[in-house]
Amino acid sequence: MNKHAIIRALEALNPASIHTHSISLDQVTRRILDGAKLKRKALSKQEITKYGLNIYPKSGVRVEDLIDWLITNNDIEVDQGREKKVRITPQGVQHLMELYTDHHCAAFIAYRDQVNDLTQRRNETDFDPVHVATMFYRQWSLSQIEQLYFTSEKSIQAEMQAYHKYALSQFGLKTDDDDFLFHLAPKLFLSEEEVLENIRLDVIGVNLGPHPVILDRPYPNKGYVVAGTKIGNETFTTGFYPIIDPKGAFPDELDIQYRWTIGKNKEIVHDIHIQFEFDRGNLFSTEQSLCRSNDLPNVRLATFPKNIRRKPSNTGSLHIREEATLTSFPAHLHFAFYADKHFNKWRGKRRFIGSTHR
Repeated sequence: MNKHAIIRALEALNPASIHTHSISLDQVTRRILDGAKLKRKALSKQEITKYGLNIYPKSGVRVEDLIDWLITNNDIEVDQGREKKVRITPQGVQHLMELYTDHHCAAFIAYRDQVNDLTQRRNETDFDPVHVATMFYRQWSLSQIEQLYFTSEKSIQAEMQAYHKYALSQFGLKTDDDDFLFHLAPKLFLSEEEVLENIRLDVIGVNLGPHPVILDRPYPNKGYVVAGTKIGNETFTTGFYPIIDPKGAFPDELDIQYRWTIGKNKEIVHDIHIQFEFDRGNLFSTEQSLCRSNDLPNVRLATFPKNIRRKPSNTGSLHIREEATLTSFPAHLHFAFYADKHFNKWRGKRRFIGSTHR
């Protein structure tokens, strides 16, 4: 089987995605065929064959045969249900890495080290290893990587950096260049039966600041209850900054507790033990999600009913115990809040002000 054809098929299953969800077989087939068709333009027959682009429904490398080969090779697995779905396996990701890198050849190792040196010089979070392998396979130069990720102004990154700065100023918080910040965003996801109940929250283990804590439902999905505050006429439901300290004074670990009261007699106690791991950047967040490829785990410390187990008592209290490691990253890489109506109100106001100054 042609190496490049295998790569194109496995890429259709989003191997670099944080979550490798199953995708319908029809959708994967269409992605493979459409991707090959798009890249065949202006190429000779020899080039089409060489680069594994001769993937067709009934001739050349038949797409059905290609997918069957990947299933037999355990690169993808099938979920049998009402709709036939497939997903890439860990072995498939490993196979793709080997194809991208010529089995981790010396040239790739040198390239990977140069890319990691670049992110270190820029004080940026490292890329996901699969993404580095992809860039090697596509022959991206270091200057291209630097231009795309670290030089060109990214509106989403500039926007997130500006928002954190704005929120800190509105909270009356000041930071120094050597400070690390802990961003805490308490959230509860309610079951359908609980959506209309009144909710209360106590947070134990950190001080959320002088402003009163409010609970709001700022997302389209009203099952989410989010802690925030109101300062003047503006509502913030994007989290708090309970710890701002230089590395020497910043804790290595922290225990916090959310005590959610739902209605009159139901309580959820969520104990979270957090370990802080210092890396590039200065932001720790309970919403550890980044806007570009990275090598950090995706962490979301929210209270979900599916994680609940009953305490051995008749108190009506439900208990979650959770441990998590949070790693520092640059604030401009934070990817959060975009479903929050209050955040989007700030975005709209910022864009309006920016447009009037052009």
